[in-house]
Amino acid sequence: MNLRSVGTVALLCCAIVLPLGCRDRDGRRAKAGRPAPPLGLKKLLQAPQGAVAGWEALKGKVVVLEFWATWCGPCVAAIPHFNELVEKYKDKAVQFISITDEEASVIEPFLKKSPIRGWVGLDPDRSSFKAYGLLGVPHTVLVDREGIVAGVVHSADSMEAILDDLLAGKSPSLPQLASAESTGTRPELHALDEHEGDDAGKVPPLLEVRIEPTRRDNSGHASSPGRLEGYAWSVKDALAQAYDVPEGRIAISPSFTDSRYDLFVAVPQHQKSSLKPLLQAALEAGFGLTIRSEKRETDVYVLSTGPGGPSAGLRPTASTGGAGTIVRPGWISFANFGVQALCDHLEKGLGRPVLDETNLEGHYDWELKYDPEKPQSLIPAVRDQLGLELTPARRSIEWYVVEKKQAPEDK
Repeated sequence: MNLRSVGTVALLCCAIVLPLGCRDRDGRRAKAGRPAPPLGLKKLLQAPQGAVAGWEALKGKVVVLEFWATWCGPCVAAIPHFNELVEKYKDKAVQFISITDEEASVIEPFLKKSPIRGWVGLDPDRSSFKAYGLLGVPHTVLVDREGIVAGVVHSADSMEAILDDLLAGKSPSLPQLASAESTGTRPELHALDEHEGDDAGKVPPLLEVRIEPTRRDNSGHASSPGRLEGYAWSVKDALAQAYDVPEGRIAISPSFTDSRYDLFVAVPQHQKSSLKPLLQAALEAGFGLTIRSEKRETDVYVLSTGPGGPSAGLRPTASTGGAGTIVRPGWISFANFGVQALCDHLEKGLGRPVLDETNLEGHYDWELKYDPEKPQSLIPAVRDQLGLELTPARRSIEWYVVEKKQAPEDK
């Protein structure tokens, strides 16, 4: 691992923008009660020949727009239930359109392994994502028979009653999104935000690095070639990603673990190898850090396969695109990661390094549920849900010591 900084790149709460233009933060958001923005899809998969994803052609139907990605664990986990809904409403005036910003080369192999019923829309230039003001996936927008935005659904479990109301011409109750953000919960259905981005429609930057205090309650992570996003991360979380170091092997002052930040790094895809060095430099410069490595004898856990091998809970991924995680108390979801990523997360929960001795290669999807009040519950959870074993051991491993850079003395 290269601990050398590539130079001063970003300061805390600042962004680097090398324009082709200004950043389009949120795009022009769809508004509840107003006509749905156009769907600028590059291609429709699984639609009848000649089908058009336009509001004139779809008039008379209730439309479910499911924004998703192959790397999004919750998106993938919701596919079976959405497929059930498509089947239930196949003879009614409801059209399901699953929209992704990934290319056909990623989506078509995925669909062979993990079929999605309904239409699949490809939006590689993210024009639809921007038009609907997306800040993340999964994100489901409901549009009524007249092409008017009804609201956003955050749980497919409540979808049937809402669809039935819309088919009957009724207006479902729309709780306010702001109340959900203030309490840290997610409503089943809410009106879309009225805010419009000030930079709507402008060309995105060529290169961008941002580190800013978060307003989120739950942490998360998403990546794709040339792009890395982290939400509600501590400095230690960010360093683990930047240096590909398990968080449990970073020695850092507790003062750096109190605050949480959102991070965003984007570079041209042909320069994707510069992504991590760019984030390293931003963290070192923004927080004034120095980093060195040293060997230490350490109590660890060893992760290995159980007697029967991995269970069905550890699924070979169907994604050939990016990777993503969702982390909430007592529940984690990973999509398109190697087993080392599981070890890294277990280290955070158990407070002890976890070494991968499973000999499992490739990338996987998995979900893990445990008691957040009892970290040791991770051990039986991993065994029962994933078919893997955690065994105590003692090993000499490499640690990464992070210190505050000394200010130069005045001459």
